[in-house]
Amino acid sequence: MEKVMKFTHWAWWKLNVWMHAGNTEVGGFGITDEDDPLKVVDIYFPRQTCTVAHVDFDMQDLSEWWEEMILEFNFPPSRVCNVWIHTHPGCSPNPSSTDEETYKEIIQTKENGVMFILAKGGRTYARVHSEGKDEIVETVLVNGPNFNINVNEQL
Repeated sequence: MEKVMKFTHWAWWKLNVWMHAGNTEVGGFGITDEDDPLKVVDIYFPRQTCTVAHVDFDMQDLSEWWEEMILEFNFPPSRVCNVWIHTHPGCSPNPSSTDEETYKEIIQTKENGVMFILAKGGRTYARVHSEGKDEIVETVLVNGPNFNINVNEQL
């Protein structure tokens, strides 16, 4: 089965609102569907300091959120820690050298994970790390059980 990165309309809308709020990058972590680790149903944006080329998360805020989600709400860590999402203020979703370093630090150290980038021009980049391999995959919006929209084909 081909891997596809999926976003609910709510998660996609939320990501776009944050992306268009300024001319900097913004980042967060996807909350994934119970049965599909590549389907983002919501996004948490921790406190952060942002520039046009960098996002610096407030690690205390992020740690407190993870603790709350895992210990209080019983989310498995894989549903709240494995999908790193961020934006690029320009038209290119291609990973920067900083993105590549961060990917190695926070995604490739996990058994499974995702680096997802949405560029302000609307293009996306999704790299899935699974079973020791990396794979670039397409991104779709989930409209229903049998109908999806490829976001890059809509541009």
